[in-house]
Amino acid sequence: MVPFARFMELALTHPEVGYYSRSDRVLGEGGDFSTAPRLAPGFNRAVAGTLASLVDAVGDGHVVVVEVGGGEGDLAAGVLDHWQRTRPNLRERVSYVVLDVAEGLRTRQADAIAPFARAGWDVRVAGSSGPYPGAGVFAADSPVTGIVISNELIDALPVHLVDVRGAHPSEAWVSVVRGPDGSARCVESWHSLSEDAAAELRFLMGGDDVERARAFTREGILELRPAVRSLFELWTTWFEECVVMTVDYGDWLAGPFAGAPRDDATGGLVVGGSMDASVLHGRTLRGYHRHQVTRDPYRSVGRQDLTADVDFRALALHGEACGLECLLFVPLARFLVAAGEVPPPGAADIEGAPLAALLDEGGLGGLFKVMLQVRERPAV
Repeated sequence: MVPFARFMELALTHPEVGYYSRSDRVLGEGGDFSTAPRLAPGFNRAVAGTLASLVDAVGDGHVVVVEVGGGEGDLAAGVLDHWQRTRPNLRERVSYVVLDVAEGLRTRQADAIAPFARAGWDVRVAGSSGPYPGAGVFAADSPVTGIVISNELIDALPVHLVDVRGAHPSEAWVSVVRGPDGSARCVESWHSLSEDAAAELRFLMGGDDVERARAFTREGILELRPAVRSLFELWTTWFEECVVMTVDYGDWLAGPFAGAPRDDATGGLVVGGSMDASVLHGRTLRGYHRHQVTRDPYRSVGRQDLTADVDFRALALHGEACGLECLLFVPLARFLVAAGEVPPPGAADIEGAPLAALLDEGGLGGLFKVMLQVRERPAV
């Protein structure tokens, strides 16, 4: 019997039977879902422009851009294509590394960026044998300035399902039961918290008070991602000066401290819409199979994507613990508008329609958020 988080991790990243280790496609028409880099080149241009601005802000030093969880290479290819056409001077200043846990995806990523390697860009694909991509990729003599970017990565990190409706919190655990014919099925049951879940509950809710935690939920369920800390700790060991750029769907969820991001009118973070501390925790876990949403995580194990909304407040808190300051938290729609991306004339065309959807703050453009966290190099 294992916590649901461990089940989710294995279902997605097991090297032989995990979802992302499959040899066939997971994205696009022949896969289970689509992403903004595949559908909307304007998204890639906006990201490329932001990354270029961050590189410019560094000065004359070399910068390593690390894309973690690179899908099929659409974002990397889109960024490099935009730079090649508009900022060829970055070729001498930037290295672009794509990290992924799945060998099949790494092969397709390498194919996507191969034209830019031939054009003289310092680009490569790397992986990891562990559950989190990137372990051991960078040596101690790596450049000290880096930008770590992820698009729809955090939502796939394993979640602990915690119920705080009772006098004591309980957690979903998963066991395998075999039938008389030898067939196996996964069974969910609820027991005491694992050490990881208990520590994360204390971290996010400021203690063990179950009633206090319950007040920040819709129906008494929390989805906790302690794996975020592991990633941030890893990323901040790579570089002395580090920017973490996260694009994903979710909200700044309610909690007892580190409250709502401030409005730009106050000189704080640029935010809007529903992003405030009144957005309550709840169960958002779901699967994607052939572009259909599924609600049973134990159906077609290893053959469906599993995902849950991101708690950006948790990202901010874990980032702070690793020395990262949250500088920006905006809906994707506002990010794209600020980057100058607007639907072209005839928005029903193959590029315009997806971009228009991402610019709709009442739809996808509001569900997806962009967060920037920064750790500056210590002053000498």
